Amino acid sequence: MDHGITALHVVGASLWIGGLATLAVLYARLDRGLLRRLSLVPLAGLALLALTGLLAAGKYGDPAAWFKMGTTLGKIGEKITALAASGVLAGLALHRLTRGGPSMLVKTSLAAALVISLGALYLGVSLTKGA
Repeated sequence: MDHGITALHVVGASLWIGGLATLAVLYARLDRGLLRRLSLVPLAGLALLALTGLLAAGKYGDPAAWFKMGTTLGKIGEKITALAASGVLAGLALHRLTRGGPSMLVKTSLAAALVISLGALYLGVSLTKGA
């Protein structure tokens, strides 16, 4: 990944994980309208992550190699899979959050999305450590 794409990827990760953490902390303290607007921040981060990830992936050639576990590209595939799972959980949480769903489900979904996202972040850092 060139430095510009890498920087944007880091910004996307920061918006995604920071946005999820903010929503989890402020969930009980803010009105639904403000929470609905704030929920756009992690979604924007996820979109930026997806875009910069696709741009970077184009430099690696065969996407099937991403899922050969044990290889460097396989580790990237693991990261992508963890992020996709996080996206599904966060999407559920944000959907429920903006429509007044059960509080416990929203909190659980946000917490799970945050934990999975932190796992994806760890994988990303471990892949680039020393690079």
